[in-house]
Amino acid sequence: MSDDPAAAHTAQPPTQTDAPRPTAPLADAAANLREIPDYLEYWLTAKLNQLRLWTRKVRRAVYLSFLSLVAVATGVAAGVFLLCRGVSDAISVLVGRRWLGDLLTGLLLLAVLAVAVPFAMARSARISRLKTFAAYEYRRRRHREKHGTDVHERSQKKSNHD
Repeated sequence: MSDDPAAAHTAQPPTQTDAPRPTAPLADAAANLREIPDYLEYWLTAKLNQLRLWTRKVRRAVYLSFLSLVAVATGVAAGVFLLCRGVSDAISVLVGRRWLGDLLTGLLLLAVLAVAVPFAMARSARISRLKTFAAYEYRRRRHREKHGTDVHERSQKKSNHD
């Protein structure tokens, strides 16, 4: 800017093109809003592809687990068969008759199963019950630490007031 006061009066005012137009932010916002469906489509497509990939991985894991289960079951069945066949042959040699060795081996196997299966089921039920009791005791202890009382104490206080 010059020091001449007359030059200050003759200077041209700024043109309208230098100042931002009031409609420019609205036009930019409208343009951005028009992009939202494209971004949403892109995001949804990515999520859908992610879900498909996860499903494919889960399906593959299920197939491999099933094949592993079949392989292990087959191995166990073959082992049990060979064990029973060996026991049967040994008993057959002792008693002198093949059919009697097979019969006694079958009866022995059924007797072992008759004892083992109920024992295993009772043990499993006992372990499950103990785990459930432990989980409830943990919750009760945590509630007592957090609130100063537990569910049973609160219940007893309420029944004493009634």
